[in-house]
Amino acid sequence: MTAIRKNPNSGMCLSVDVGGQSKCYAIAICAFFYGLLDISVKSYCLVNAESEPFIIIGLSAWLPILLAASILLLGACQESRMLVQMSIVVAVCGGCLWIISSIGMLINTLAQKDILIETVMQTISLLLFIGLIGFLVYFPYRYLKELER
Repeated sequence: MTAIRKNPNSGMCLSVDVGGQSKCYAIAICAFFYGLLDISVKSYCLVNAESEPFIIIGLSAWLPILLAASILLLGACQESRMLVQMSIVVAVCGGCLWIISSIGMLINTLAQKDILIETVMQTISLLLFIGLIGFLVYFPYRYLKELER
């Protein structure tokens, strides 16, 4: 539910109050796009490079996260308790994927010291992933609390 109201402190500007359900939809869609992007990049690396176990584990860890994002869409539509289960799955799988990606990036960086730009891009990607996992856990929990009121 989106409510638009006039903000008395800002003159003619309007402020938009976006409900928890809309935030859950937006975060689930962002998770799908980010997941598909990361899966395609890791698949390309897997095809063109040697078979590294970190890439294979990273690919397999995205499956529960994408399933949890689809559960988030269903939970936000039906306003059910699936949101708590989704948050637990995302927190566990996302944390594992973050640790595995960090270890793989560290090993790759130590093996090849001349790839500064690639390391910076991987670090930015990991920070975006941490933000995504945080939002995937926070907004459904907040929406669930909003439903309980």
